[in-house]
Amino acid sequence: MAFGVRAPAVDGKFYPDDAEQLRREVETFLGKTRGNERLLGLVAPHAGYVYSGKVAGQVFARVHVPDCVVVMGPNHTGRGTPISLRTGGDWELPGARMSVDAGVPVAASPAGPRPRR
Repeated sequence: MAFGVRAPAVDGKFYPDDAEQLRREVETFLGKTRGNERLLGLVAPHAGYVYSGKVAGQVFARVHVPDCVVVMGPNHTGRGTPISLRTGGDWELPGARMSVDAGVPVAASPAGPRPRR
C-alpha cells in the first residue's frame, strides 16, 4: 500500500508555516539548557504553540530524543477510528520530512504481531 506524504494539517495556524520562523520559535521554547534523561515514554502537550509551547519546550529540553519515536495522538475530529498508526510514507513539516519506519507502527499496534505460544 502506498502512503505518500502526509502534509501538515495546521501549519500557519497553530505553529509557523515558515521553516526558519518555526526553528527560531522551537529554539526559544527549548531554552539554552539541554538534559539527557532517557525515558521509555513521554507525554507532552501539543496544542498551538501560543498555548503549550513553553511547557512542551521544557519537557523536550530535559530528555534525550532517540532516532526512532512512536507518535500517538487522539482522534480530534471524532470521525473514523479513535486511534490510528501511520504504517508508511512520510510526514512533512515546514522545512523537513520524516519517513515512517514501517516495522515500528505494526509492532506497536494492538493488532500487530503477537508472540507465539
